[in-house]
Amino acid sequence: MLDRWVQENGFPEFVAFDNDLGEGQPEGWQFAQWLIEEDLDNKTMPEKFNFCVHSMNPVQRIGIEDRLNRYLEFKKNSK
Repeated sequence: MLDRWVQENGFPEFVAFDNDLGEGQPEGWQFAQWLIEEDLDNKTMPEKFNFCVHSMNPVQRIGIEDRLNRYLEFKKNSK
């Protein structure tokens, strides 16, 4: 699972999201939400964290982008 990879290797500085990650994996929006919650709980998101979304699913692509952009703006304004 992706969450286990992050726990073992650390929070990545860059993530390229797809929404449909395959059987047994969370959807991209779920992983984005998990990253947000991980940072809220443990403050592990790198200062220069960045991402892109290359999902062909237009609704989920916008959802992932909006979710992460809102969180990054929240972090910036909370300093």
